[in-house]
Amino acid sequence: MKINFRELIIKSTRDRNLMRLFKYGLIILLVTAIGAIGVFLFEFRQGNIKNPFDAVWWALVTITTVGYGDLVPITFWGRIIGIIFILMGFILFSIFTAFIASSFIDRKIKEGRGMSNIKNIQHILICGWNNSVYKILDFLKKVNNQHPIVLLNELDESRISTIINHYPQLDIKFISGDYTNQEILAKANAKNAVHIILLYDESKPNTPPSDERTIIAAHNLSFMKIKGKVSLQLKDEKYEQNIRRQDIQNIVIFDEIG
Repeated sequence: MKINFRELIIKSTRDRNLMRLFKYGLIILLVTAIGAIGVFLFEFRQGNIKNPFDAVWWALVTITTVGYGDLVPITFWGRIIGIIFILMGFILFSIFTAFIASSFIDRKIKEGRGMSNIKNIQHILICGWNNSVYKILDFLKKVNNQHPIVLLNELDESRISTIINHYPQLDIKFISGDYTNQEILAKANAKNAVHIILLYDESKPNTPPSDERTIIAAHNLSFMKIKGKVSLQLKDEKYEQNIRRQDIQNIVIFDEIG
């Protein structure tokens, strides 16, 4: 059984982030409840915090550092609780805000490295890489394409960033991986793509490009109940008859892509 370590890392990181979010939220709720109970016990007789709702309101306003000032403790111990609560609120929400910010940054980094799953539907999935991609992107730009575009290949992230920056009008996302792998195709949400374009791939490191890899990808797609159209590019026209049995709408030879 083949183990996809990248997928395991992504899943464990996602689960860990969810657990941390739950933990921080639980701590904030617990501290808010303790603060509300404490200030209510010291203030309900002499202060202006007369009922549990006022106490909870004061605790939430204080721990979030909003500080409306409509309810304030006036007893000695009520103010001590208030001081502690203000400091704890500042610390807790600083940590919570930093966690949220780091999660967004982490997601952006994963997207840049092609490690995140594609949630889009009705997207155009371009599998593989050669210079034909530029012609395809130029055409999509010219016709004012509104579909998200997903590039699935094994280029390094710096080249992908350059391509994305070169086409700011297009909504381009990236998945890093071997497009002959069904798990990678599922990660790119191939099943819900409006159009899948299989290219003669020149992006795989230390592996000579070949039509066989493109044909393998086409076979794998045939088992995935693809909803959209599929187009395929071959380097050698001798393979054209072999691929005709697949549900491929367009087959083009390498030099005919334009």
